[in-house]
Amino acid sequence: MPQPRYDQHGRLLSDAEFIQRFAEAVTANVIAHYECGFTKDDLKVGVTPEGCVVATKKTYFETPIPNRLSPEEFQRLGNTLAALLDSIDARTVDAEMIERIRRENDVEQKKQAISEARRR
Repeated sequence: MPQPRYDQHGRLLSDAEFIQRFAEAVTANVIAHYECGFTKDDLKVGVTPEGCVVATKKTYFETPIPNRLSPEEFQRLGNTLAALLDSIDARTVDAEMIERIRRENDVEQKKQAISEARRR
């Protein structure tokens, strides 16, 4: 039986909603890096059943998953994240969606952490 999944505010999510929200949280890390001057080639994005990582030579953003994903969920997350990142890179995501992702995942705070890491 699948584990219940919740958002950062404790709201119960369907599997599809959880995968989408999680992909958006990882995408927020990518957006923050882009807004700090990093390029797609600078970033390493990793996806495992336990979570995702967005990293550069100076930064490491880990987004853990509380309960390990099933193989099917893992594949769906990878596909959803890849499609979202591809649409960000192709600039086909509408501005409202990007703004919602930025707001709900506090991209400004992430940018501050990235800026601090770059100064080290």
